Order: sequence, then structure tokens, then C-alpha cells
Amino acid sequence: MGFEKIIFEKQDGIGIITLNDPANRNTISGSIVGELGCCLDDCSDDPEVRTIVLRGEGKVFSAGGNINVMKRRIEEGKYHEFGPAMKKLAIVIEKLRNIRKPIIASVQGAAAGGGLGMIMFCDFRIVAEDAKLVFPFTNLGLIPDCGATLALLRMIGVAKTTELLMTSKLLSGKEAYEWGIVNQSVPAEKLNETTQNFAKTLAKGPTIAYGRLKTMINRLAFEGLDFQLENEAEYQELCARSEDHKQGVYAFIEKRKPVFKGI
Repeated sequence: MGFEKIIFEKQDGIGIITLNDPANRNTISGSIVGELGCCLDDCSDDPEVRTIVLRGEGKVFSAGGNINVMKRRIEEGKYHEFGPAMKKLAIVIEKLRNIRKPIIASVQGAAAGGGLGMIMFCDFRIVAEDAKLVFPFTNLGLIPDCGATLALLRMIGVAKTTELLMTSKLLSGKEAYEWGIVNQSVPAEKLNETTQNFAKTLAKGPTIAYGRLKTMINRLAFEGLDFQLENEAEYQELCARSEDHKQGVYAFIEKRKPVFKGI
């Protein structure tokens, strides 16, 4: 099928999915979410696709949520849109885990918020050393979404997860490797080559065994993901109605520090 906000290509047993909205820094829009879900379904059913690469077009992988959309929701009082939007995104997160083919996230420039949360559910993460990775949710008066809290707790434990999420700490790609949340950190100019070579290796591997292994990992490492995603949709809408969220959004747009009041 044809897509507008993603590009899909096949080569050497690899399905390459590219988020393709560079003018908006590949923010996680409804269009991208819907098309990505459909593309993952196509890849799941296509025997020619033995492994998948997820990447972003342009200078960044994904800037996460669109701050202008958040501003519009505040101005129009459409806080109820948060829950349904997150539920649609939750479907994609579950597809990333449930598809029985290895998925490699290839990250250049930056991955923030939901864009970073999404790659936490890929099987492998290869990032440029100078990439900027951040979960900025608390700076916007929101909670982390895309199941990021669960994924990070399983990867790096309570102390580091709390530090990363509560302080909206910015990590370079190199630091993210040192923290244990990505598999490889490589010079930016080597990112595509490194990703492609690794994808070719996986595509030549025992895909049936890979799929069953992924199922076992899901049962052991990602149990409770569906419950977590449901909680996030509920809590995010509650946070979106707060004055702190309004303050965070306008502070971001005005390039100043937010003044939170806990209301």
C-alpha cells in the first residue's frame, strides 16, 4: 500500500521503514502512527522481509510529540484527545514487540519523548555517538508514555530510570550506550553502514528461532506492557489538564524555564 508519512523499501531480506516527515522533525503524528502500524503488519506477513530497520529521514530520528499540537489542545480545551491518541500509539508499541522478526532502530541526530520510547521496544538500538536522547515529559508537566518506564526499569533498574525520567536528563548516544539502553554507539558517518551490515547478518539467520526467542523475551521481560500502556493513557490525560502542563508547553515555545506550581 502507499504511504505519505513513511517510506518502505525492501532489499536483501531487509524491510527498511523510514519516518518521513523531516519538516516536522518526524514528530509522532496520527498519520505516522497509523501508517507505521500498517507497515508493520505488511512486514509481518511478507516472507521476503526477514528483519526490519526503523529509521528517520533528515537530521533527526524523531522529536517525539508535536508541541504545536499540544498547544492547540490547550487552547481549544481538547484534553480528551490525549487518551485516544495514546491508545493508537500503544497498538504500534505492541506490534513492535509482537512481530516475530528482529527490528533494529537506527538513530541519528535526536530521539525524544515518544520517538525515544518507541525505539525502546525495538530489539536492537544502534545510535550515532553524537545523537541526543531525552525523555522531556516532566519538563512539559507530563508522564512518560510509549511504555518507556517499563522498558527502562527492565533495562537499567529503578535508580537510573528515576533519574532519567524525573530530571528529563539528556544523554548523548555514547552516554546511552554506557547507561545500557542502546546496543551500539558509532560515529555518525558509520551509522548507516553499521546498521545495514548488522541487518544483513540477521536477515541470513534462523528467523523461526528468532521469532520464538522474541516471544520468550516478551513473556519474561515485557510482562504487564498492556496494563502499563492503559495506565499511561489515563494518567497522561489527567496531567494534560493541569496548569503545569500548560506552563511547560508555553515555556518550551517561549524558550524559557517553566515555573511549575503543582496545579
